[in-house]
Amino acid sequence: YDIPVFIISTMFWGAYSAFYSGTFESIIYATLQEEQGDSKHFKLYYGRLQIIEGASLVIGALGGGLIADMFGMRETFFYTIPLVLLAIVFLLAFREPTLHKSEVSESIKKHIIQTFSAVLRRKVLIPLLIALIAIMIVFDSMLEFSQVWFIAVAMPVLYYGPVYALVLSCFSVGGFLAKYMEGMRTIAISLVVMIACTAGLVF
Repeated sequence: YDIPVFIISTMFWGAYSAFYSGTFESIIYATLQEEQGDSKHFKLYYGRLQIIEGASLVIGALGGGLIADMFGMRETFFYTIPLVLLAIVFLLAFREPTLHKSEVSESIKKHIIQTFSAVLRRKVLIPLLIALIAIMIVFDSMLEFSQVWFIAVAMPVLYYGPVYALVLSCFSVGGFLAKYMEGMRTIAISLVVMIACTAGLVF
């Protein structure tokens, strides 16, 4: 119930988010390269993953809201332990693609230096990098603070699940729409819709 514990917990969450980021994308890409010899179907399979992940988040949100209403907010965390153990079992059974291991492994420090130098050498990538960072800051802020809005309007705990499920369903919708997101016109329309939605929430 104090701020230092909240800050420490948030740091753990940040570490999780950093390790999680890009993992599924690289596994799908490497698996396609290994199994099919190319990655031309990456968008299709990544879209499917987003649909499954979004559906899982929706189910988790609904279940979490129900458990929180029946047993309390803290208990929802304890109910995740069996699911985490189950996930570990499946991860141990998972056969990781080995294509990336055929190359000489490098230290993380060297890899980070090479990545930054590659981006900074190509000036065209810098605005893209800034845009991606800005988008992720906005996205994560909205995702995390959306639950604070529930508290602000004194929403009953039982409704947290369905409402947050609606928020998280955007992952599935995004996965479904990914294959149609080609061309500057489509991207521009999407950006306008996103800005309009954000403005609507703010005002």
